[in-house]
Amino acid sequence: CSTTLAATDEDEGVAPRDVAIETAHLAVDSVLSLGGAVPVVGDFFDLIANFKEQWMQLVGRIDEANEVATWAQDEINLLDDIKKQINRRADAGSNVLAEKALKRAAIELNESIKQLVAEANRISADGTRAKQYFRGAIHKRNFESAKEAVEEARKIFSQALAVDTNEMVRAINQKLDALL
Repeated sequence: CSTTLAATDEDEGVAPRDVAIETAHLAVDSVLSLGGAVPVVGDFFDLIANFKEQWMQLVGRIDEANEVATWAQDEINLLDDIKKQINRRADAGSNVLAEKALKRAAIELNESIKQLVAEANRISADGTRAKQYFRGAIHKRNFESAKEAVEEARKIFSQALAVDTNEMVRAINQKLDALL
């Protein structure tokens, strides 16, 4: 996770917090690179570098957990819209295997997104940063596992959507051929 100086939304300046964080990162990186040059203390600095890397991953996970709610709501709204479109089709309820697979994939994706939101809420509950760091470390595996489950469900949903679309196009082509 790399930090960059970011402008705040309210003004064109740089947020003081971002400057302080970036300065701290620069200072730590400088000390670590100097320490690596001295063999006796090199192992200590390698340990510190590893700690910094782990810390940055933890900060990234917490930021990601805080952003999940908005993303998840957008995804769920999209799935609801797709489900409505499927139900409005002329062949809705015809029990076509592709349609069943698509509906099942949509349900699984929806459930995996809800599980990811639950894991993100465990991390970001109670807004204090210290508690979020602690929870981020504790719930790391569950959060990462939930993210992987969402990605897998998205792949399955995309495949089911492609198959369903292919079936719809084939049916339309058959109807057009019959008319001609």
